[in-house]
Amino acid sequence: MNNVYEISSQSKVVEGIDSLAAIEALLSKDTQYQVVAYLIPRIAFGTYHNGFHLQQESLNFDDIDSIRIFFSEAELYLYRSHDPLTGEASATLRGRYRSDGAGASEYCKDASQILIGSYIAGSNDQYRTIREDRGFELNVPASWIKQDLSKSRLLVFTRNYLEEWDNGQLSYHDHRFVSIQQHSEEE
Repeated sequence: MNNVYEISSQSKVVEGIDSLAAIEALLSKDTQYQVVAYLIPRIAFGTYHNGFHLQQESLNFDDIDSIRIFFSEAELYLYRSHDPLTGEASATLRGRYRSDGAGASEYCKDASQILIGSYIAGSNDQYRTIREDRGFELNVPASWIKQDLSKSRLLVFTRNYLEEWDNGQLSYHDHRFVSIQQHSEEE
């Protein structure tokens, strides 16, 4: 996982997104996505498959500060900018859609980070509340947890894209979420 390698990848700027319908229009029908939404009051984890499924609440467009909608091949990343003079949040989202497998050749490096939550503190049919002893907790889809969290933590897998400078040095210029899944410590 620590190796730098080359892949074909392309990134497209996305601007003027003004509704959930406009977000959905950018996604492939019948593709299963994972979702991390940074909302004004909280962070919500969930899925998208011909509709958003984030915990047991409906997603309100105006609450989105930023959102990552991703699967192994691509990610739609959108964020709400703010006016530098007034601090007012924009009514629209902007960002980029990055997909691998076509486009220019780029260097990249994959990485993973442990997601907070070493045990299940609560659950229902669709979600599990995972918690650390320090008190921090997250609600994640039950389908993401297939094993005991004490032996197989949830990890966020990312792909980090590098560009070569004129002096030959590689520098990070973009990254995307690839998946959130369990991975045992032995692997």
